[in-house]
Amino acid sequence: MGVRSRVPFRHRASTRAGLGTVAAGLAGPVVGFALAGLDGRLVPTGDPLSRLTAGVVLYGLGLVAVAVGYLALTGRTGLLRRVSLLLVAALSLLVIAPTEELLYRGAVQASLYDVTSRPWAVVIASVPFTLAHVPTLYVDTAEPSAIALSLTAIFGLSLVFGWLHARSDDLLVPVAVHGAYNAVVFCLIYLAGV
Repeated sequence: MGVRSRVPFRHRASTRAGLGTVAAGLAGPVVGFALAGLDGRLVPTGDPLSRLTAGVVLYGLGLVAVAVGYLALTGRTGLLRRVSLLLVAALSLLVIAPTEELLYRGAVQASLYDVTSRPWAVVIASVPFTLAHVPTLYVDTAEPSAIALSLTAIFGLSLVFGWLHARSDDLLVPVAVHGAYNAVVFCLIYLAGV
């Protein structure tokens, strides 16, 4: 007698993809403008014009992500839903992973290096990363055990991304792994025909 999902099974993948893309798209402008005002730790150069350019590019990519997420969320049938999964796979490499890693590894985790050990910084930064994924999980299921299992997996992935950043001191490493992981997941959903 469990709680049933509010989304029909065939729509869950595109709804989850859509919500994740919208979330990344909304976070993109925030991170983009924050990046434009940082001291250069996240950008290879300290040039203010480069930071502003990076911020504007992230803002634009964020808006594209919101548009693609909207297409996935509107429940378009057939080809549009499947194409939206491929677009989300591409955007996961270009927008979702870079935005999340800039925020959670580049800003949160890196700032924790000054006040705690690197292993603790990885663990602490993984908590908000994991909690940020709760809304997309609730779309797929309202079953507490399924949500708990998914959050455990996301927390584990976050520990890996954080460890990669702590070991390399380079955001490109966790961005590449995170983006590749997301892209593979969305491509597998596409191939499964969900």
